[in-house]
Amino acid sequence: MKRANEIDFIGPLISPARQGDVLLSVLASTPEPELAEAFDDSRWTRATTLLNDAFNSYCALFWPTEGELGAQTEEWKRIREVAMPAFLDYFNTGLLADPAQVIGRIVTYVAPFDSTSSALGLITATDAIAVANWIGQELERRLAAMNEMLDRLDGVREETFRHASSLDEAREFVARHAPDLGQQLKDSIDRAGTIDRSDVIERFGPLGDQYWELFCLVRGTGSIVAYPTDDVIAATRPLLAIGPTQAMVPAINSLWTSILIKYEAALAGSHVRERFLAHRDKALENEVAIEVARIVRVPTDTIRGAFETSDGQYEHDLVVVSSGAAFIAEAKASPPTEPFRDPERAFTRIKRAFNSDKGIQKGFDQAERIRVRLASGEVVRLFGQQGGEVAELDPAAIGRQYSLVITRDNFGPIATALAPLLDKKADVPYPWVANILDLKAIADAWEFLGWGTEEFEEYLRQRAPLNGRVIASDELEIVGYFLAHGSLEALQTAEADRVHLNPHYSDFFDQLYRHRQYGGPAPKIGTTPPVMMDLAASLRMGEPVFVDPGSGRPSSDGKAAATDLTAGGKVGRNDPCPCGSGKKYKKCHGS
Repeated sequence: MKRANEIDFIGPLISPARQGDVLLSVLASTPEPELAEAFDDSRWTRATTLLNDAFNSYCALFWPTEGELGAQTEEWKRIREVAMPAFLDYFNTGLLADPAQVIGRIVTYVAPFDSTSSALGLITATDAIAVANWIGQELERRLAAMNEMLDRLDGVREETFRHASSLDEAREFVARHAPDLGQQLKDSIDRAGTIDRSDVIERFGPLGDQYWELFCLVRGTGSIVAYPTDDVIAATRPLLAIGPTQAMVPAINSLWTSILIKYEAALAGSHVRERFLAHRDKALENEVAIEVARIVRVPTDTIRGAFETSDGQYEHDLVVVSSGAAFIAEAKASPPTEPFRDPERAFTRIKRAFNSDKGIQKGFDQAERIRVRLASGEVVRLFGQQGGEVAELDPAAIGRQYSLVITRDNFGPIATALAPLLDKKADVPYPWVANILDLKAIADAWEFLGWGTEEFEEYLRQRAPLNGRVIASDELEIVGYFLAHGSLEALQTAEADRVHLNPHYSDFFDQLYRHRQYGGPAPKIGTTPPVMMDLAASLRMGEPVFVDPGSGRPSSDGKAAATDLTAGGKVGRNDPCPCGSGKKYKKCHGS
């Protein structure tokens, strides 16, 4: 559902989306060789090894040298606890969205500036979507045609086995009953994953020609890629020329993500920058109001764009009251800032952005004003832009309050583990921070499950104490854990400094997307206990050491409580063993 722009290379790439774009951009920066050579399995393996080496090399920036070991202060550790995951997430993670979400973002944020896009030498975003949609449908049609030919091949093969008893009879049978099958199969395979410029022009005329010029990448026309962190041309040109009039599309989702990246960058660097950013802020506020309403289902009151004073001081984006609870949500549309390679400079830059007027800290401070006033028993009156009172929040009727900060973009570990950056008093609860795409996915899940305010409150109550304790790449992993096990309690009670969540917890949302869009099996929730491993003990023992989810204590060597755990789902007897051996659990650690 949400893993957009991934390219299926041979070998275990650590960041397929980003590494695929880098590799294609490196190829685009070099001329076509005079003598073409097959890029066989050994070359693919070599390429993936080099890509992983290049990307992994950045980890060394954040670890002490041999001479520095043992001399690290708590501040040294805190800086890298923030800078390292922020750096790796920023450069390794693409937009985690399905095509419909990407198209929705283009329509919401970019399409209103179609006239400006035309003035900047682009076709309109609306037209770009139309062409991309058609290409996507054509690629699906060609893939279906290839699969149909493969099915036909299976049928002919079975018929041949039934009617022929020798090789000569088999040849004669195939020649008589399927004379053109070989050529048709070859043609369907050749066309799968490719698109022809003439077909695009035939369908869209001059518009199709303009689209091809804007989004097709020709080898030898790209700039040199010196570092994996460089901007890469493949991210904005999803069609890769394989001839004068033909291109292949290695990642279908890139048809839409390329539009979003290209057009937002163009608008942000143009004369309408301020208007575009203001529109971006307002559009996010609208989205947040819609999705929060879907989650709480029956809000008693919804207040948008209100102020704490009649003269327009202390603005709040959204306050939703439901079932005696108030959800104070502030929307922040600014994207994450690009971290420096140097950890100290990276931390300073990240912290500055975090604390800015458009940052997460500011959103928390804004929401906290109302939460504190209500929690202290104060009646809170809110006013509209014209100065008139629009709402009165009565603490007698609102016994529970929650601060929410919703970002437009994914802030990764910065948002899921707020403790190292957020300034707050010890007795103040952490806010809940999520990006809008995750919020929409959560709203989809809540609707699917028939959940509402009660379940959302329960999640927020259990979620807040996990800041600084649970390591997850995005909020969907934590929500997925909640859905899989019915509670976050084991994460709270395990005797560990850190608990790393298995990224597959977010699979629930992928399954829900496939169920809703394509009729796949419905995802299920459960109350089974998680499977946990002690990282330190596992390294010490040389094999996985599973622990009791309730305590976090190693179950095999009886040594001290764990300091670092990984949490995954329940393991069945026929499931792969969590140790990674490749064997079934019943024949490995379950034997």
